[in-house]
Amino acid sequence: MTRVRLRYLHCFRDRNGRARYYFRYRDQRWPIPAPGATGFATAYDALLAQIAANPFRGRHNIEFMPGSLAWAIEKFLASPLYGARAESTKRNYRRVFDQLREKYGTGLLRDLKLRHVRAMRNEIAATSTTAADIAMRLISALWNFATENLGLELDAEPTHGVPRIHETKHEHEPWPPELIERFFREARPSLRWAARLALYTGQRRSDLVKMKWSQFDGEFIEVRPQKTGALVSIACHKLLRAELEACRGLPKPFWWASVAHRWLAKA
Repeated sequence: MTRVRLRYLHCFRDRNGRARYYFRYRDQRWPIPAPGATGFATAYDALLAQIAANPFRGRHNIEFMPGSLAWAIEKFLASPLYGARAESTKRNYRRVFDQLREKYGTGLLRDLKLRHVRAMRNEIAATSTTAADIAMRLISALWNFATENLGLELDAEPTHGVPRIHETKHEHEPWPPELIERFFREARPSLRWAARLALYTGQRRSDLVKMKWSQFDGEFIEVRPQKTGALVSIACHKLLRAELEACRGLPKPFWWASVAHRWLAKA
């Protein structure tokens, strides 16, 4: 018996084991009757004609059923709640959202249960445990967003009780004062002033290494943390100011801050 594979036609099994068919083209999906069922030929030919008339339609033209996971994701991505986040955070979230939308987007939020969320976490964790943990946080945020802003009446948030893949990270104990004094007494100058920069501004390493002399006016240091994007003016501590004034000639102003930050974090 010869099998004929129809172009762009795909099939999957839903949670009840029933075969569901859809027409997929350039990341777009349209539900379609099963081959041989009434209306299949008409729907299939219409979709072929549609993509022939507009072959370059992209992923941004995907339309999902209201109430579905992918529909809620699209609404969340277009909301100020997502737009106000830092660019690096949005990039990380977008990658995971795309994965959720691609694999599970057609499912309805109201049907999402604890067992489904756990299965989703485990499937994503096979590729990236970090992405799996982020996915759980995003589903939780999406659930709250859908109930508050999209008018969906949903049951209890389904990620509750699903543990993280990564073990809880414990913060390093801060250096005692005598160890800090010893470091500043014995460290070479480049590490010493960079350590003061980390200690007296409280910024992340990723923000420290981007600092420029133009941000220091002699009294204050203006920073724009990557996480929030908000401009913050920090009064320069007298010890840090003395170190900076003594090192203004360095070719890469705050490059050594990343090294010192790692040293301090290991304590």
